[in-house]
Amino acid sequence: MPAALLSFQKPPTFGFAHHLYTEEPCQNQTNTEHSFVLAYVKSGHLTISIQGRLLDAPTGSLILLFRDYPFSIHSRNNEPQDYCSIQVYTDYSFSFMEDNEDFPADFCGMVLPMVTPPCPEVEKIKKDMFSIVSNLSISRETYGFYSAMSLCGILAKLDMNYRQKIHKGKTVASYWEYKIKQYVADHIREQVTLQDLSREMDKTPNYLNSVFHQATGISIHQYINREKVRLIASLMEMQRLPFPQACENVGIADISHGYRLFRKHMGVTPKEYMVSEHFHLGA
Repeated sequence: MPAALLSFQKPPTFGFAHHLYTEEPCQNQTNTEHSFVLAYVKSGHLTISIQGRLLDAPTGSLILLFRDYPFSIHSRNNEPQDYCSIQVYTDYSFSFMEDNEDFPADFCGMVLPMVTPPCPEVEKIKKDMFSIVSNLSISRETYGFYSAMSLCGILAKLDMNYRQKIHKGKTVASYWEYKIKQYVADHIREQVTLQDLSREMDKTPNYLNSVFHQATGISIHQYINREKVRLIASLMEMQRLPFPQACENVGIADISHGYRLFRKHMGVTPKEYMVSEHFHLGA
């Protein structure tokens, strides 16, 4: 299950905090504000599409979604969806951690799963979330600080549980692999080069490329292109951007080059992707 490497720079504050019921079979999130949402799935079996990733979230799951990236939530069998949702504002940085990846030994933030399946720990967290929503509905001024501390406790539980799971039979990932992926995530809409990374991290390009390839099996250049293509696909799917405009949004000025990259990494042309089953998840 994909996860997020998350670092806080200040205590969190809250946006919405509510119980939400909807009969819409699909919800699209297209804004890119800097906040994230923790949601408990009270009913409905959901498929979440974000940056080319498909996440499965049955009833009783916890979902972590970053609004920095477009995403869609699709209900299986068009069933109603019922959530307890909390939106969080704070200064933070994050990067995606793929399945079967390890996190760096000296990472000081949290390692949080994008989806936590139903389990006894989730049922305990659900009660804490319900309490936060209830308290904030009474008075944010009175209960805001208490609720923020409670939320940090929830995230700490998720982090601890996930780290324990990761540690079972796995080694620790390269520090530089994490730093490179975090930099790429923060600058994905720009023209990221190996020279940029070299200056930022005060290491030679050859060294960075070597340790990254050793950890991931691909070069930094290949990784950057793959992540840009994933964001292009999300922008086409979630925001209905034409392919040329989606390319411009991720720092690719040469549309022909973007077309070749898309076909290489997605296995289909942009036009074919738009009529595929992947695209219809955001319809």
